[in-house]
Amino acid sequence: MNFKKMLFIWLLLFPLALSADILSGARLGFQQGHLLSRLDFSWNLSPYSIADMQRAQGGIFLSLRLGDHFAIRPELNFTQKGVHVRSGGAQIPPSEETRRFEFVEFPVNVHFYPLGKRGVVTPSFFAGPYAAARIGWRMTVNGREVDVPSFLAHSFDLGMMAGIALAAKTGAGRLHCELRYSHGLSNFLEDPWYGSHPESTTIKTRSLALLFGFSLPLGKNWQ
Repeated sequence: MNFKKMLFIWLLLFPLALSADILSGARLGFQQGHLLSRLDFSWNLSPYSIADMQRAQGGIFLSLRLGDHFAIRPELNFTQKGVHVRSGGAQIPPSEETRRFEFVEFPVNVHFYPLGKRGVVTPSFFAGPYAAARIGWRMTVNGREVDVPSFLAHSFDLGMMAGIALAAKTGAGRLHCELRYSHGLSNFLEDPWYGSHPESTTIKTRSLALLFGFSLPLGKNWQ
C-alpha cells in the first residue's frame, strides 16, 4: 500500500467522527516525549559503528470509541529520526557523522483495552500502520553541517508501530503515557549511489518513543 492510499484511509476517519455515535465517545488530545531512533543498514558498516539518536517528538490525536474495549486513533505528529555514525581506528581517522531526518507522520492505531475503559487507570495495547512525509534532512560531519543531495533519500516512509499505554482520569480529562516501537518497512535509500552499493542495499528506520499527553472529550458519553 503506497503513501497516497494510506493518507486517503487516514482522511476517511474524519467524516466518521461526524456521526453521533462515534463522536459521543471521541477525545482530542496532544502528546509529546522523547524518542530514540536509528537507521538499519543492510550491509556491514565495519569499521564504522552506529549509535541511537535522541530527539523530541510531539503531535495531536483523535481517539474514536469503538465499544468498551476498542478505540481507533489517527494522529498527526512531528518526529525526527536518524543515526550517529562513528569511525576510528588504525586505518581511519576518528570522525562522527550525524544524519537527521524530519517527518510529518500519520499513524492510525487501534487500541485494545483488556479491562474496558471504566477504571480510574486504563491500560491498553495498540498497533497500526503509519505513513510519514520527509520535510527536512540535515547531515553533520564532526559537528559541521554539510550539503546533501535530496535525491539520496525517499520523501516518504511507511511502516508499522505497536506499544502499550496507560490513561488516567483527571475529571473530564485524561493523562496519557505510552511506550511505542516503530518499524519502517520501506527502503529509505533512494539511490544505491554514490557509495557504489548494490541495488539490493536498503536503509530502514527504527525508533522507540516514550510519550506523555492529555486529552479532553468531544462528546458527552465517554467513560
